[in-house]
Amino acid sequence: MKPIASPKTAAKPVSWWALLPGIFLFLSFWSLFFSEWLTIGIIADPATIGSYSFGSEAMLAEGGQHYRTANTYATSALLAWVLLLPAGLAFVQAMRRRTPVRALLAYGILSVTLTVLPLLNSL
Repeated sequence: MKPIASPKTAAKPVSWWALLPGIFLFLSFWSLFFSEWLTIGIIADPATIGSYSFGSEAMLAEGGQHYRTANTYATSALLAWVLLLPAGLAFVQAMRRRTPVRALLAYGILSVTLTVLPLLNSL
């Protein structure tokens, strides 16, 4: 006697359009943090660094402790850039697999990362 084949209950693939807002948001923040790190930390143009007014009371009160020095600001931008990498990898996996679980995981990782980044900057 043959066993009865059960129907597969595979989820419908997630559309690429559903992933595009998250990918756009990730790439926007990722490129912003990288350009800030590159401009302030690596290129270190004195005119650009002078325009940020690092160490002033107004910048520290408004922006937090990562505005204390240019080096601190560049380090925090690099840290934010690195912390966004898992979200980018999650979106790559979501694009490859196109399952609802992968898409939800990618959006979840991005949401948690973008929520935690301001908290890290306030330390």
